[in-house]
Amino acid sequence: MMTIRLSHALSFVAIVLLAGSLVLALPAASSAAPPSAVTLHTVSTGPTTATVNGEINPEGEDTSFDVLYDVASSTWCSSGGASGSPAHNIPGYDVGFDSEFHPVSLDLTGLTEGTDYCAHILALNGAPGSADGGQVEWTQGAATADTSDAVSVGSADAQVRGDVNQAGETTTYSAAYDLASSVWCSSDGTSGSPANVTTATSVGLPDPADGAFHDVAVDLSGLTDGASYCAQLSATNADGSDSGGQIEWMQGLPTADTFGGFSTEDSTATVEGDINPAGQSTSYVVKYDLASSEWCTTAGASGVPADSTAPQIFPAMDGTFHDVSINVTGLTPGAGYCAEVVASNPAGSTPIDDGDQAFWTQLPAPPQYTLTVSTVGLGPEVGSGTVTSSPAGIDCGVAATACSMNVTAGTQVTLTENPAPANAFGGWLGSPCSGSSTCAVTVNANTKITAAFNKLPANLIVQADGPGSGTVTSSPPGIPSPLDCTVGGTSCQAEFFGLTQVTLTATAAHGSTVSNWSGGGCSGGSSTCVVTLNPSADPNLGVTFVTVTFGPAAVPPKHTTVCVVPKVKGKSLASAKKAIKSHHCSVGKITRVKSTTKNRGHVVGQSPKPGRHLKEGSRVALKVGK
Repeated sequence: MMTIRLSHALSFVAIVLLAGSLVLALPAASSAAPPSAVTLHTVSTGPTTATVNGEINPEGEDTSFDVLYDVASSTWCSSGGASGSPAHNIPGYDVGFDSEFHPVSLDLTGLTEGTDYCAHILALNGAPGSADGGQVEWTQGAATADTSDAVSVGSADAQVRGDVNQAGETTTYSAAYDLASSVWCSSDGTSGSPANVTTATSVGLPDPADGAFHDVAVDLSGLTDGASYCAQLSATNADGSDSGGQIEWMQGLPTADTFGGFSTEDSTATVEGDINPAGQSTSYVVKYDLASSEWCTTAGASGVPADSTAPQIFPAMDGTFHDVSINVTGLTPGAGYCAEVVASNPAGSTPIDDGDQAFWTQLPAPPQYTLTVSTVGLGPEVGSGTVTSSPAGIDCGVAATACSMNVTAGTQVTLTENPAPANAFGGWLGSPCSGSSTCAVTVNANTKITAAFNKLPANLIVQADGPGSGTVTSSPPGIPSPLDCTVGGTSCQAEFFGLTQVTLTATAAHGSTVSNWSGGGCSGGSSTCVVTLNPSADPNLGVTFVTVTFGPAAVPPKHTTVCVVPKVKGKSLASAKKAIKSHHCSVGKITRVKSTTKNRGHVVGQSPKPGRHLKEGSRVALKVGK
């Protein structure tokens, strides 16, 4: 199919070639909507050239546009297009056929330097009528200025920023400023005069013939910290002047911009922006709230943010912008948030009602899975042990009950086996663990793992020796009784599982005694011995030898009576005789000797001396006073 646009007058009548014949297709006027158009401004790009700028919305119909213009003194211009006709009509280009606004521009040539003009954009599509974007006026060749912002660079200093188009001629620019409460500021420049105007300069403006906009900045000084001001840039060349419009700021107040926010994990995010500390000590925070909060839904116009990060000290004290990145924690997984970077210094804080907010949605919380561990015993003697985990959560086995834990998907858990004494680890049963060492498992689903343990054997060999005889028993049972490994005979043997100690008890036969133990940590002649075993999976290493020696019973010594000489000096003769006989001694020679009246009839001397051990019946001689 081929469509040919005939003219605007035909309102996009289409000639369609169908099956070898021409069909005239007329769009249905009732369903078509006229386009929308706005004429924004016209900028001189040289002494005789200019560019008309605007926006057009095709409203769903194939749309093009024309630019109409004339000198400002013409009837068409002076009547706002209500009467007369423009002297010039320049065709534009096709804009499209969607329902979005598109920026459009068209260059004009052959203009007269220093002359005032007006122009407007006319948009046309298949609908009846057209869209008139409205007229804008300009002085051809005059410089153009825009004021973009004003930033404090110190407590008393600021910088007014914007751009200037020289329109092909040598141009100077300056900044006018005053307190925001002045008539000039409060009337947006329509009345009064600014109290201050900087010296005109051309610094930063290159060759004027390029017809482009160039960024400029004007430094202000002597301002009052904490006071509100307004300022505007102005540009002047030989063909005229232009003012860029006023911008307001509070002197010394820091500036903060919020670029964006993004989730880093399910409960954390990072907010990025930049800060100009205005040459003063400055701190900053991130104010944030749920995206559904009043503060977020009204772009800060009402409500207050529910949360704030801890203040951080900004490291610089200059008048330039620095990027910042602030981490936010404790967020709800999957929830939407908005946030704004806020800076504060002695002059005050940046506002939180200016719509400078970043929006994002938190990552959802990763799923949780259950890791379950169990322990089993293997072999004829069921073993035991425990399993622990890193990170902590599993402590499963003997006297332990923490055999499961909830794990975030993707978490690696290391399981460590811990056999009980005299036990060995028998391996992991079930995927994903295997082998006989620790197991690192990445949990991405509900997972069950079993650890197996078995008791280690220890062989105890007991041998009897010596001139005596007797029997040996063990606790727990294992070594037989009566002993089949008799003195001079073969050894007896028992296998114990999962034990490190066994108690042996030796019982000597009549006429014999236990004289000594040796081996297995045993020694001495006690009737019992606690044997220290050496459990091992290797039968050659897990053998303990113990020898018990039986000897003949000791013959008790023959009983004899001994004369132990008593002390009888001072006793009467009758008492002395009685004491001597009671100590298995006999009375010997009695000699009468002179004495005091007090000692008459009493022993005044004896031989041998008291305490001597003599044969039974030995004689004790006495001296008695007379």
